[in-house]
Amino acid sequence: MDGGIAMIQLNGSRVFVGATQAKQVCGPDGSPLWAGGNDFRSTMPGGYSFARSSSARVWVGGVLTSVSSNVARFADDPYTSANLGLMLENAATNLVTTNRDLSSWTNSNCTVGTATGIDGTSGASRLTAGSANAKRSLAVTASAGWHCFSTWMRRISGYGDVNLSLDDGAFQHSVAGALIDSRGWVRVWWRQSSANPTIAIILAEAGDVIDVDFVQVEDGAVPTSEIDGGATRAAETLTCPIYGALSAAALHAARPTLPLKRYSIIDRILDGASPIITFAACDSPLGGGRPLPELMVAL
Repeated sequence: MDGGIAMIQLNGSRVFVGATQAKQVCGPDGSPLWAGGNDFRSTMPGGYSFARSSSARVWVGGVLTSVSSNVARFADDPYTSANLGLMLENAATNLVTTNRDLSSWTNSNCTVGTATGIDGTSGASRLTAGSANAKRSLAVTASAGWHCFSTWMRRISGYGDVNLSLDDGAFQHSVAGALIDSRGWVRVWWRQSSANPTIAIILAEAGDVIDVDFVQVEDGAVPTSEIDGGATRAAETLTCPIYGALSAAALHAARPTLPLKRYSIIDRILDGASPIITFAACDSPLGGGRPLPELMVAL
C-alpha cells in the first residue's frame, strides 16, 4: 500500500497508520524499514554504543535536565512526559550567550525580574511591559543564511499580543496564540534569512507580564533541542554492531526521502536488512510525527 498520504506513527514496538497497526514498513525500493527490531525507548540495546563529545539537554519527567558527554538522551515529551525514545542530533551552537537572564539586553520600556525556569531553577527572566510595544532586544553575530530564534515562554498576566523578531521589530511574528494560561510553559520560535540578526521580544500591551527561558538562536530554519547560552552541542553518533557508526547527517544522506531535518527520535533499528533504521522525524523537538511520503506500508 502506498503510504504517500498516510501519517506514520511509531508507538512503542508497533507502527500505526491512522488506527491500523502495520505489519511492515518498506522503502520505495521495497526493502523493509521496520519489522520488529530493537527497542530504543529507554535503554541502549546490547552491542550498540553512543558518542557525543559535549554535554546536552534533555526533557525527563517534565523538567529540562542536563546529561554529560557520551551519555545518550532518552527523551520525554516536554508537555505530557510521554516517552519519545533515543535522541540523535547534528551539532548546533546557541549564538545567544545571555539566554536566560535578559537584563543585559537592550531595553525599551520592558523591565526584567527573575522567575523559576523550565529546569526548576530561578534562572529565567520575567518581562513586564512598562508601555505599549515594550521590547527587549539583542544583536547576534551570525553569518548570512537561515537562523532560527526559539524560546520558552509562559504568560503571567495580560492578554495583549507577544511577538518575536529577528530584525529588531521590523517584521514581527505573533506567538500570543500559543500563550494560553492553562498550558504554562510553551516553546515558540520564528526563522528568518539574514546576517547578524537583532532578535527582539515585544509586548504589545502595557502591564502585560511573561516569563522567558532558554532563548536560542542557531543556524538553520528549525529549532533543535535546548542548548546553554553560547555553548555548542556536539554531533551524536550511534554505532550499530552490524553497520557501524550512524549519525543524523549520514542517515539523511542514506535515505534522503525521509524528512529527517535536524532532529530525530530513534524508535527502532532493524538488525538484518537494509535500510537499517526507522525513526519518527519532526521539524522541532516539539513537533509530532510527519508524513513519510516515500514509504510503503503493509497493513
